[in-house]
Amino acid sequence: MKLTKDQIEQLKKMISSKGYPYIDVQYEILDHVACKIEELMAHDPKLSLEAAFTKVHASFGIFGFSSLEESYEKTIQQKATKFTLEALVTIWTSWRIILPFGLTALFLGLAFFNQLFFGDSYIGSYLFAIGIFLILLHLITGRSWRSLKTYHQYAAARQSSPFAVLLYIGLYVAYTLLWHSSEIQWWNIASMSKEQWICIGIIFITFSLLLSVRKSIDHSIERTHKLQRLYETV
Repeated sequence: MKLTKDQIEQLKKMISSKGYPYIDVQYEILDHVACKIEELMAHDPKLSLEAAFTKVHASFGIFGFSSLEESYEKTIQQKATKFTLEALVTIWTSWRIILPFGLTALFLGLAFFNQLFFGDSYIGSYLFAIGIFLILLHLITGRSWRSLKTYHQYAAARQSSPFAVLLYIGLYVAYTLLWHSSEIQWWNIASMSKEQWICIGIIFITFSLLLSVRKSIDHSIERTHKLQRLYETV
């Protein structure tokens, strides 16, 4: 038998009450559990939804859906890594390569003007760090600060957060090395040292990875949205 829309809503609340806060994990569990409950209720029409849910939950042992949650999070992580690499290749082999080039140019331009107005002062460094953080926040989420909370309700976004933070730190370190290694003469690119070119290369690669991570997260969230549409239109 097929579960009704009301039963699906009840089932979502039951799963959420077991302590699974991430939307994508909830829907992956729902997709798995709903099928088992439909089978149980088809064999025993008198079985209530609550009783069927209890049976299915008990079938996973004393840890309940925890093993299922762990399995899905590992799957999400594996898919995210695979899709990030695929997105990186797509960016570097298409017109989209102008995006990391453009962001690198923007980064260097902001850094140059920051250096021009503030020199080596701590105030300039702090302002630059905050400015780049806000740009990256929008770059990764594609959303405003207010909706960042919703974005982090997905396990895919949570797992990518430490990676994004490391990339941000890498950007700031590259900026520091670039502007404190030796003076850059912007009118004479040939005067730039090998170390400075390496720093610029790191900045370009970092922006490429950040764009790829965002695409990977959006891909994972889109799968969850498909499951949401599937179960909300029952």
